[in-house]
Amino acid sequence: MRYLSRTADADGPWLTRVRPEVVLALAGVSDERLAEYAEDELLDEHEAVRYVRLRDLARSAGASGRNLYCWSSL
Repeated sequence: MRYLSRTADADGPWLTRVRPEVVLALAGVSDERLAEYAEDELLDEHEAVRYVRLRDLARSAGASGRNLYCWSSL
């Protein structure tokens, strides 16, 4: 499901609801797996923290029965 902002055009911005199964998968990622991913992908500390925060946001959304949205534009 995609929601367009009032000013959206071909270049966006767009607001898209993240599918519940994706939120559930994100929420289920362990700290250990995130650390492995950060090491495998050579992420710096700042990038690794963003992934932890995204996972935590997915957990919070799932626990409270709320949706998670992704904002994007070109």
